[in-house]
Amino acid sequence: MPLVITAVVGLEEVATAPNVLGETADSSVGGEGGVTALEARSIWELAGDKLEKMTDEKGKKCWKCLWCGKTFKGGHNATKAVSHLAKVKGRDIQPCHVAIPKKNLSEYTSFWGTKLSEKSEKRKRVNAIAEKIDEKQQSIAVLMESKRQRPSNSISSSSAQRSISNITSSLSSAF
Repeated sequence: MPLVITAVVGLEEVATAPNVLGETADSSVGGEGGVTALEARSIWELAGDKLEKMTDEKGKKCWKCLWCGKTFKGGHNATKAVSHLAKVKGRDIQPCHVAIPKKNLSEYTSFWGTKLSEKSEKRKRVNAIAEKIDEKQQSIAVLMESKRQRPSNSISSSSAQRSISNITSSLSSAF
């Protein structure tokens, strides 16, 4: 049975038990030349050696955290994977309970912050576009309404045609 050392960090108790790979928070981190949080396009690229995409016995997608060994159902959900690794609470997934080495945890939280700010910027752009569309639609509606409400002091096309044909027939009969 592995020795579990418990330390108190701030007001939070952190266990430094070895993960499923036999590493502790003090263990060395993967090979050199890995992808950093700023370079990574997805959590699967950043933490691909610590996350495993799988399918369950029913053929449904799931993934496994190789830090804690827990398997998560519901597809290859990158947002939940990064939330799990960055130990973010309240994202409908349990934070990883294993003491992840500081270097890795820093990369995961940095990646989480980057993705969160990207989503926020995208949401702002989408909202600005939606507002512009609403403005255009309102101006078109006002224009169409103003055309519908023009005064009807002009003669309708059918009555105008009847008047013209009456005039031409009376002129032709006169000659």
